[in-house]
Amino acid sequence: TMVTDPQDIKIKIDPRTVYKNPKTGERSFEKKPGFSSFVLGDTNSKKDGKGDLKSSEIVLYEGSLKEAQKKGDFSSYTLEEIIGATGTHESTHATDRSSNVKTAKVGTNVEEKPIENSKQYRNEIDQMKLKKETPKKSEK
Repeated sequence: TMVTDPQDIKIKIDPRTVYKNPKTGERSFEKKPGFSSFVLGDTNSKKDGKGDLKSSEIVLYEGSLKEAQKKGDFSSYTLEEIIGATGTHESTHATDRSSNVKTAKVGTNVEEKPIENSKQYRNEIDQMKLKKETPKKSEK
């Protein structure tokens, strides 16, 4: 976890929206033709002289998160819940060596575990919401 990881990890929220061209992977802070998806967050890590992770900076793009909330997989979540899901995804990149592009072996799918952890986070949120909505037998 981030608390026990020996590296220095920082998290910041950037108010901008980051657009992405899904065909080319190109990113832009301005909407352009063909830029139909969003970058919700990034993890930028640095290694020390021994090849271990020295530090990581997680950036969550608030504008992109708000856009994602308007449609698709995140439309039923609050902004805070989307920040939590995206933070979970990006913190996995920062702390799991096989999910970090700086330390993973070549050919490793560095997105598999972060996506899995983000889905688990959202499933837990969904379960909490269901419990709140389900009346107790004595309330019927």
